[in-house]
Amino acid sequence: VEHGSSELIPAATVIVLRDAPD
Repeated sequence: VEHGSSELIPAATVIVLRDAPD
């Protein structure tokens, strides 16, 4: 299990949620 990749997933999700108009 790559812990590094696991951190990038939620991190990117937060960015998308902030960038989303909804």
